[in-house]
Amino acid sequence: MSEREGSFEWLDMKRGEFVHVPSNARHAWQNTSSEPAVQLIITTPKLGRFLQEVARPITPGIPLLPPTPDELQHFMRTAAKYDYWVGSPAENAAIGIPMS
Repeated sequence: MSEREGSFEWLDMKRGEFVHVPSNARHAWQNTSSEPAVQLIITTPKLGRFLQEVARPITPGIPLLPPTPDELQHFMRTAAKYDYWVGSPAENAAIGIPMS
């Protein structure tokens, strides 16, 4: 999801493609395929620190479970600490991301 001239639009990305997200641009992404997606994110040290703080270890071959309530609260606290915008349930629903 990218913002263009005050409105949002989904960009369909294919394997091997890239997109530049300008600094401070509100954006979202979702994987609509049935296959896992791998992203290579080249970013600032600040976002790198944020991602390290909110990440959790994974074990290959073991399905990834949804985040726990504690993990979600940790994410929200950490996003606020870094002054990052997090879409509200209404904002997510408006662009087609269900929050159920």
